[in-house]
Amino acid sequence: MSKAKEYYDKSKHKDDWNINVVYPETVDNIIELSKYEGVLLGLKICKEMFSQGQLSHENIYENEVYYNELLSNKLSELASD
Repeated sequence: MSKAKEYYDKSKHKDDWNINVVYPETVDNIIELSKYEGVLLGLKICKEMFSQGQLSHENIYENEVYYNELLSNKLSELASD
């Protein structure tokens, strides 16, 4: 399960009509987590293409480390809230 979905499940609550509700700030955090996870998935695809010789991009690893760090930092920030 994605980290964004896990965060949504943890953050939602039911209103008086039994509808799942999240606050705008929570939605912004979910969007940010989804963005990082999307970039990491794209980089995973790039690495696979690179290993097959279809792509010769030098900084795949650096971007992967960068976005993993962003994702970890955001998750740590949200866990401390």
